[in-house]
Amino acid sequence: MGKVITILSSKGGVGKTTLGVNLAVSLIRESQKRVALIDLDSFSGKDVITLFGLEKPKSLFSIIKVLDNIDVNLMKTMKGFLTTHSSGVIVMPLMNEPREAYSVEPVHVNKLIHLFREAFDFVIIDTKSVFNNLLVNACDKSNLHLILTYPDVLSLKQTSETINTLIQYHFSPQTMKVVLNRSNLKKGLTDREVEASLGQPLFYQIPDDPVTAIGAINKATPFVISDPRSDIGKAVREFAVMLAKNDSVYSETKTGEVLISVDGTDSGQSAAAPSTDGHRPEAPQAPQEEKVSEKQKEILALKMRVHRRLVEEMDLSKVDLEIGTDPQKAKEIKDATREAIEKIFAEEARAGNTG
Repeated sequence: MGKVITILSSKGGVGKTTLGVNLAVSLIRESQKRVALIDLDSFSGKDVITLFGLEKPKSLFSIIKVLDNIDVNLMKTMKGFLTTHSSGVIVMPLMNEPREAYSVEPVHVNKLIHLFREAFDFVIIDTKSVFNNLLVNACDKSNLHLILTYPDVLSLKQTSETINTLIQYHFSPQTMKVVLNRSNLKKGLTDREVEASLGQPLFYQIPDDPVTAIGAINKATPFVISDPRSDIGKAVREFAVMLAKNDSVYSETKTGEVLISVDGTDSGQSAAAPSTDGHRPEAPQAPQEEKVSEKQKEILALKMRVHRRLVEEMDLSKVDLEIGTDPQKAKEIKDATREAIEKIFAEEARAGNTG
């Protein structure tokens, strides 16, 4: 049975998706394993697609109606259900269009993970930076939780909150491993300071190599393919070898399709250990996901279009990587971003897409 690795972060922009994509490719290249990547981020769900340079892969939404009729053997033999990147990684996003995300439920995610862990050696799950039912159920089916963080005080505080939240949901601390991204960042905290802040040792460190990372994003090619000998490329490849060879880092997990919820309810109590009196401790309360109106769907779709257009308008290759130390350059980028957003909204209004 395959290993399920979920990659989490307390906020967006710390390299979670980039790590997931390059780790998946490296697991295939360095250890000849069968690997699938599931993207559960319903807002930035096209980031994985973009990093792989894919157009419109098969999504979980696209196979929902036939999901109950698919077994492991059928999934292995019928390529029509799956999209394979040239590296060999099976790529399965949550959806291809924003409105489709609302049709995907935890039961579908659980079924997919169950099928994938039977069909592949490794299943990498890229997640949203917010605890919702999809994320919690994915964590419940995972053998390892990689929590990505940056060497700064704010990131570490949020990482501690993520760890505490997972513990409150009764996930074992043994499954949680902290990965420090941009470990040698100029003016960043040292690894000892990071470990002292989190109260636990770092599981792995990935060096700061923004030139390679941004270059790979602009080429729509994982950097372990485009620049495997770069500092960051070598680090992720070595990380993949470690994960492939070291079974001791993985914990046993439930293999069924029991659902759990962020509101503390479930149909099988799979994520919680019973207390000494035989009763399951209550899960922490979290905002329940409300039914989304058509208007809300339109707003989300608009946000997604603006996000994609903004990425297209702003040439990342020309952004000064030391911007954080220069207030004037930061102001220039902020002003340029504001102008780009205003331009995009104006074009959306002329096209009649703003409602």
